[in-house]
Amino acid sequence: MKVQLLARPDHSLFLYEYLRKKIAVQLITFNVAKKGSLLHRLRKTTRVVSDDVVILNDLTIYDQMIFGLAKVLNFSPFRAESLYSEISFRRKAKRFKPDLIHYWPVYCHQYVKKQRENKQVSTLADVYSAHPQYVIKMLAPVYEEYNLNIKDSYFFQDASRNTEFLAHENFILVNSQYVKESFQRENLSKDIFVAEYGFWGDADAMSNYQAASGYRHMLNTPTLKLVYVGGVSLEKGVPYLLEALKKLGSASIELDIIGRVKKGQEKIFNKYHTLSGVKFLGPKPNNEIRNMLKKYSVLVLPSLTDAYSISVIEGLQQALPVIVSDQTGNKDDVKKFNTGEVVIAADSDSLIKAIEKMTVAEYREHLSRNIQNFIKSDLGDPYPEKVLRIYHQLIPKK
Repeated sequence: MKVQLLARPDHSLFLYEYLRKKIAVQLITFNVAKKGSLLHRLRKTTRVVSDDVVILNDLTIYDQMIFGLAKVLNFSPFRAESLYSEISFRRKAKRFKPDLIHYWPVYCHQYVKKQRENKQVSTLADVYSAHPQYVIKMLAPVYEEYNLNIKDSYFFQDASRNTEFLAHENFILVNSQYVKESFQRENLSKDIFVAEYGFWGDADAMSNYQAASGYRHMLNTPTLKLVYVGGVSLEKGVPYLLEALKKLGSASIELDIIGRVKKGQEKIFNKYHTLSGVKFLGPKPNNEIRNMLKKYSVLVLPSLTDAYSISVIEGLQQALPVIVSDQTGNKDDVKKFNTGEVVIAADSDSLIKAIEKMTVAEYREHLSRNIQNFIKSDLGDPYPEKVLRIYHQLIPKK
């Protein structure tokens, strides 16, 4: 079996490192660097990859340029990114002769279409967000409530790019049942496979959990310390979380918000900067966030739409029970392993009820202990193994 991964880094790096031990696989990606390379020396935060990963340095530079210009000139960069990424991926990808192409369609779906038609290659489109039309329908009334124009949203501006591949691709990989259902609600007759990210089968997940759990036992603080991690925006449901804290008005409940306020939504959050018990900490590096999570009691993600949140997984790995909305892909795992509360999206009262339940230390401890079962289950059937099984279904036996 020969598989070609055409992807941005994200979870594809872990997937690649796992799969390369089992099958012949080539990863072509961008916004990464080889250790010791010029880019790595200039930007220490750049993700480092092994020597056999094919890096699209031209696309890396182009992306930095086009998104930088978009901020200054205030235009949508997505179409321009797709047009160039098609060229960049095609130039490198054609040298490999795979049995299956696993690709991120917003970057190279036209190239993949030609490969499938001309060379009879199996293909699998990896979709990491809910169907944009479903999201737009859901967000439109909320945008109106806050006097925002839905046409200015990323979801609206990038909708066509996220759906073009559907005209020719029959096999789709998604990361949660939530995303699958969002596509099915748009009446698409496609084969949609689900492979939840979970902990990716990370061998360190259990040791990280145990270390964090022991640390939190030593703290033994009476204050309920909530944390939110991610972009601070209406789409992530942060205003509803802040309203919940405002209504609760408890001196024994604190909330730290880690992340950058979304451009154009500053007015929504300015009035909460003086809210007692709430701190806006701004953006932090990922490694710093992982270290910080140990000191909190609960991680909250009240998203109005979220395919499968990595911040929730990072919180669980730090032994944190979680509160997620019913419009978040993680909700199924949270329910299955009883590691937190699932609330109604865009509903402060639902958040209040969940937060009040979390004030009971024994209840939090019960939820935290359940995280071990999730980790064990994930180690037994990690995300890459689920993907590998899907490959076997799609590649014709020779």
